Amino acid sequence: MNRIENDSETVLGQNAVESQVSPLVGGMELRRRMGRPPKPVEHVRRHLVALRVTTLEKQMLQDFAASNGKAFSDWARPILLAALREERRTGLVA
Repeated sequence: MNRIENDSETVLGQNAVESQVSPLVGGMELRRRMGRPPKPVEHVRRHLVALRVTTLEKQMLQDFAASNGKAFSDWARPILLAALREERRTGLVA
């Protein structure tokens, strides 16, 4: 039992750096490491709009999608496009 607890602490510890940039990006990485499917598009899109995703975070999402194959990029692309539209609408484009 102690071994399992230590392993989960390690995963969370490795994830902590990513979580400092965005809880959303860190959460997706943690879900991937735990073998869970990504959350539905609408759930993630609401978080991206609420967080006002930065250019760095969008790049991290694109890199993450590219490294995890087509299944992830299929649902990541509409989220990234929605975030870009929101930035354009609010004038936050860098």
